[in-house]
Amino acid sequence: MKKLIIGGLSSLTLLFGTNSAISTASILEDNATVYDVEQLKLNMQHLIAFKRVNETTLEITNWVPRDLHNLVIVTKNSPKEKILEIDTLSGFSKQTYTIPYLGENATFDYLPQTDVQRKIKGLKTTWNITFPDRLLLEKKVRRADANVVWKPTRPQDVRYYLSFLINAAQSISTPKFHDFWTKTAFYDETCNIEPQYRLTKDEFNNYSKKERRQYKNIRSNCYYNKAHKEYIYNKLLHKTFTVGVTDGGGLGGGSTLGLNQSEVVEHLWDANSLGVKILERGDWFIKKANRKKVESRTPWKIFGHEAGHTLVKKGHQRNYCVNSENSFVSVGFLVYNYLTYKNEMIVTKETMVKRDLDWEGANSKPLRKYKRALKRGANKKRLNALIQKLHRPTARFAYEWGGVYGKHALLLPTKNSPEWYEYLKAHKEGKGLEYLRTLQ
Repeated sequence: MKKLIIGGLSSLTLLFGTNSAISTASILEDNATVYDVEQLKLNMQHLIAFKRVNETTLEITNWVPRDLHNLVIVTKNSPKEKILEIDTLSGFSKQTYTIPYLGENATFDYLPQTDVQRKIKGLKTTWNITFPDRLLLEKKVRRADANVVWKPTRPQDVRYYLSFLINAAQSISTPKFHDFWTKTAFYDETCNIEPQYRLTKDEFNNYSKKERRQYKNIRSNCYYNKAHKEYIYNKLLHKTFTVGVTDGGGLGGGSTLGLNQSEVVEHLWDANSLGVKILERGDWFIKKANRKKVESRTPWKIFGHEAGHTLVKKGHQRNYCVNSENSFVSVGFLVYNYLTYKNEMIVTKETMVKRDLDWEGANSKPLRKYKRALKRGANKKRLNALIQKLHRPTARFAYEWGGVYGKHALLLPTKNSPEWYEYLKAHKEGKGLEYLRTLQ
């Protein structure tokens, strides 16, 4: 038995000293099936998740796309009892450990030992996140009024989308974001604001001179008060998001959060110094003259807009959704940009596991650029391989993909034949490709 002082909190008894996992399983590998992705469900408060397999076996899942070091596992009951020290819990992995029997009601947690662990523990968001694949719904997924379409949700996509969402949650959880949020002049163009949420003259007079300058006409009754800002902020903290991959723009409303693939992958690490200077001088708004210079196409830009649709109705009439000099999008961008630029995010370019560098580089260049490069004599074999990997046609129905993510050129069975229905059944289980190969 060992005694240990952890973080200056208390003296803990080490009940079980091993840090060797009896099994390790990687999750979200490239060869994961559609079914595997469909089963993925996580909560931002449980990015390090614990599951009792039996009385003496504990499974620990790390949903954070980076390795975590020096992890100390304790019981939640009081007094806390330290049961494990883990040297490295790999990113996107499940590790199983043998533990002593601690009773049927024992639950588990970790005591933060590093800055990264403290940032994860400090997340205020309780987002429930799933990645349902719209192309498995056997329904038409193209909207009649827009060019935005759903794409298949592949393991590669989930890895990048989770990296962004964890960093977005970190940005929203900072005191700076909340401070900027409460200072933002949120408005409704229709001026249809309930009396209890309408900014009054008395409240306005208590604002600082810098805050008051963001309001153009206080007499119009078109602005929200701080009570409403706090209501929407808390709504943002406790969202459920069904996340999907889109092409041609984004989609948002209710729990739906569709983010454009190229913006998440291509611009995940984008940040600029001008945005940092604006934040450091205490501004929560971006002047019109600077917006094009400052607002690069980070994933935040599309996230802020589409998440705004999930927060308020008729979002295009409110800057909880619409981007402007003074809005949810601009406030979030300044904080997100600052943390990215300063390399203070939970997930960074250097620490993200299972990155696909070819995909990142190729995804930032439209197909026409590849074709021009081929004409100039570029490496034809490599470019063609990337084109095939990344630029498949956009499907309108699940069956058009013909297997697991449509990564093959095998012929589909004749529609409505017995083989066709067998294929659809296998496809829903993520085994469509395997079944098609039996027909060739």
